Amino acid sequence: RMHFLPGGALFLALTAPWFIAVSSANPEFARFFFIHEHFERFLTREHGRYQPWWYFLPILAIGLVPWTTMALQAAWQGWQGEREATQTFNTRRFLVLWSGVIFLFFSASGSKLPSYILPLFPALALLAGDWLGHEGGRSLRWHVSGVGASAIVAMLALQKLDRKSTR
Repeated sequence: RMHFLPGGALFLALTAPWFIAVSSANPEFARFFFIHEHFERFLTREHGRYQPWWYFLPILAIGLVPWTTMALQAAWQGWQGEREATQTFNTRRFLVLWSGVIFLFFSASGSKLPSYILPLFPALALLAGDWLGHEGGRSLRWHVSGVGASAIVAMLALQKLDRKSTR
């Protein structure tokens, strides 16, 4: 259950004193921090970090190795999964939303850095761990086989690149 009013009041009680103190000491801080660092960075290409909308896809895929396929399958099943009648909160769907919102939000941004999507990795790791705990051995063997085959292909490709660079 979400407690928006008490939670919001607690949040302001914890954070506002610091922002007020810093803004008093540095009058330009509020505009720089709230407008420049948030809105202008998101809405403009001012920082020269513009990348295409798909920029985070390879970062996500490589960042999840060797659990990439497991995490993606767990996210798919987490979104598709039915909620139990006694369950009031669907944890798997929440984790998928957590990951999806962060991914889509930063993909829409005018400024992109690889570290922007770091907050979605814990949610995907929890989904993958949950999936591993529930999935059968046959499905796990398929995923591990895919990871092994990819590793062999990558090692062979790196060997060829190494041979070309030493010539």
